[in-house]
Amino acid sequence: MSSIRSLYLTASLLTILASLLFVETIGSAGMATWVRDNQLGDLEIQVDKGSTLARVSGTVWEEDGFSSAAIPSLYGRISGVDRRLKSGRYHFGPNWSPSQILEQLEIGSNAPLTVVLTPGSTLRQCAEKIESAGWIESSTDFIASTTGSNALLVSGRGTLEGLIAPETYFFEGKERTDEVVKTLHGQWISEIDTIAGTHELKARMRNGLSLYDTIILASLVEKEAANLIEMATVASVFHNRLRKNWPMGSVATIRYALHDWDRKENEIPVNLKSPFNTNRKPGLPPHPICSPSPAAIRAALYPPETPYLFFVADGEGGSTFNEKHEDHIRAARDYRKRARERSESK
Repeated sequence: MSSIRSLYLTASLLTILASLLFVETIGSAGMATWVRDNQLGDLEIQVDKGSTLARVSGTVWEEDGFSSAAIPSLYGRISGVDRRLKSGRYHFGPNWSPSQILEQLEIGSNAPLTVVLTPGSTLRQCAEKIESAGWIESSTDFIASTTGSNALLVSGRGTLEGLIAPETYFFEGKERTDEVVKTLHGQWISEIDTIAGTHELKARMRNGLSLYDTIILASLVEKEAANLIEMATVASVFHNRLRKNWPMGSVATIRYALHDWDRKENEIPVNLKSPFNTNRKPGLPPHPICSPSPAAIRAALYPPETPYLFFVADGEGGSTFNEKHEDHIRAARDYRKRARERSESK
């Protein structure tokens, strides 16, 4: 008796599958249920965790030009796609057939969102970009999660400034802020392990600094170097100043203290009372002022030996480096003169 029932169920299943194949075949010829209006163009949908195939079918088929979601939903249950449905963002072209759509839903997302965090970005700028891209709900919550006690739990420092990797990140939709922070800092750990051989911030590097101080110095190099080629020489200037216990003299640190103040250099308050004013006291600022690139970190780790203690923009996309203060003053005067002449000729 059980064998007869089994044969009956098998025959019924084959009949249903054959019917579905028949329907799709004639549908592709524009004659039956699975017919899509190609004038509707592309479709992008978000499949959340825990979504049912019935709900997704309703979104894709009924709202996107197919006359019924019942058949693909049934096919999904029979084929097991409903149990293997993956969350994420999907893109379906105007000529995708139902079977292609179901197959993609089983494979997984094919249209992740992206956000690009560029070298030199501050935590605040990263937070704004990430919120704008739709990865987090609130940039304010992100800042709160990357400073204070939350940052201490993640990195042992009071801020994650400089400790997230400037990279292109792919994501499927909004996530919890703490999960996003872990992803960003985790990518930094992976990259810094490759560059420096460790991610322990207290570890002593070959340049004589701790890894954390190296990252701080690299963030200054990232902001101050006129171009990639000069990063190593700029790093050597800062190292030379550290050895002499001189102030770093970085305008970029003052701009950071003033929340990326973008006014002209001759308007910058060089006497600003701030721990980030590296004109007032020797040594490095309390923490990094941005997320430095791998190139800037390598420059800070392995600076060349130079006699230079000063540098100033040359007005041609580079810098003029000098050992003596009087030569630096002369170079700065020449730069201002060229800048003034260029402005007057416009």
